Amino acid sequence: MHRYEQRLLAEIENRLTVDDPEFARTFSHADPPPAAGRARLVLGVFTGVLAVICLLINDAAGFALCTALSAALITTRSWHFWSS
Repeated sequence: MHRYEQRLLAEIENRLTVDDPEFARTFSHADPPPAAGRARLVLGVFTGVLAVICLLINDAAGFALCTALSAALITTRSWHFWSS
């Protein structure tokens, strides 16, 4: 991101914080809500079980994909979505 864009985004953020601090505070938390953390853990365990099923039916590609997805879901602490 260019410095100009960063400066504009910082200016918009500052104006939003001044105009509506309660609304801005809802987006300022870096940690996901606890429900999102539990959902991510459940989804990670589910994909881990799916990986074992793929291993048992001898589907190597499915096993590799599910194992990678399960590891990513269980080990990540937060999801940040960035748009360009």
